[in-house]
Formats: sequence, structure tokens, C-alpha cells
Amino acid sequence: MNQAAIQNFSYLFDNAIKQAHDRGDPEWRRQQREMAFSYFLEVGFPDVKQEEWKYTNVMPIMEKEFVLPKIERIPDISELLGKRWNDAIEFVFVDGVLSMEHSTTTTKQGIEVILFRDAMLNGDGALLRSRIEACLFDNSSAFPLLNQAFGEDGVWVKIANDAVIEEHVHFIFISTIPNVLLSPCVIIDAGHSSQASLVQSHIGSPGVGSFTSAVTDIHVAENANLTYCKVQ
Repeated sequence: MNQAAIQNFSYLFDNAIKQAHDRGDPEWRRQQREMAFSYFLEVGFPDVKQEEWKYTNVMPIMEKEFVLPKIERIPDISELLGKRWNDAIEFVFVDGVLSMEHSTTTTKQGIEVILFRDAMLNGDGALLRSRIEACLFDNSSAFPLLNQAFGEDGVWVKIANDAVIEEHVHFIFISTIPNVLLSPCVIIDAGHSSQASLVQSHIGSPGVGSFTSAVTDIHVAENANLTYCKVQ
């Protein structure tokens, strides 16, 4: 990784740490971020000399200067969203921020959706910490490491044992800021003998380039039936 890219991402990371502190992230999350970014600097971005990347040149990522998501208000995204799905549970994130205005606010029996920032402050904090650390140590690629270093907020989906969720659960991640770095993370736990269908969509404003480094961590218990689809 060239020096210019190291300087750019290091500058972004310093600001990401400040933003996370202002949001009230706990100390353990700061340590995770620093560990992930340290690993990222060691690993660097893959190049075409590596077998699995020989057809994908990520050099343009290193040549751009990215910005962190920071919005004062949710912009008008009605055209980007288009026609909404009928009978779907939808969660809409705009530039890394959950938009309650555009999301489904009703809860369904058998499924629980928790924001990372809420889990950090309640009894799920310790379990969330272990799950994020598992993602860190299971991955040696630059992109998951960037996700854990820069992640703004994430979503944790818990599907209860024997639950049958008939509606599609749809996570929509929208980017509107030019050259923004977004790091959405979704953790999915499908309980024993449960059934559900989840869709994850990534949408960008026309003509607006961005860099999205997404991580989806799925754990499926015995006899569970989970359908997962990503649209981008």
C-alpha cells in the first residue's frame, strides 16, 4: 500500500476515533477499532498478484481521498428508495445513520433487531463484543478489517427458536455523500428450526461515487432455514 493511501486512511481513522468517542463508544470498542486498523496497515489492500484478486484491481481505492459520513439531517431519498415492498420489515440507513422515518417501526414476534449502539449499553454488550472480535480474528483481508475499524453503527438480527417470519426483512443502505467511506455491519443469528428471508440492498446516488466495505456475519442453528440475498 502506497504512502499516500496510508496517510489518507490514517487521517480518516483518527477522525473516526474522535467521532466514536463523541458517540459514547465504550473503551473495548475503541480497542477493537485500533486493533483492526493496525492489522489493516500490516495486511494492506490485495493486488492482482494474489490469485483470488487477479481479475480485480483495487488500485483506484488507494488513489482516492475518502471522507467519513457526517450528516446534519437525512436528505430526501424518496427517488432512491423507489417503490417500497409490500409486507416487508424494512430498515433504511442513510450514509451510515438509521432513518427511523423511512424504516419499519413495528416489531414482529420472533424477531429482534438491535442496533450496535444500543447493544453496547445494555446486557448484550459482552456478547456483541465477542462476536465482533470473532469477525476480527477470522479475517485477514483488508476490507473486513476496514469495516471493523471504521464501522459507524451495525445491526444485530436475532431470530428466535422455531420462529417463522413470513415477511421479508430488508436492510437498505443508501449513500448520498461523494467519496464517502461506509462500513455497514450486519450480524444475523437464526435460532433452532427458525425460518426467515433477509435481503440486504446497497444503493448510491447517481453519479456519486463512494466506498462501501460491508460485513455480514451469519450464524444458523440446527434445522434453521435462512434465505439471504444481497443486491447492489
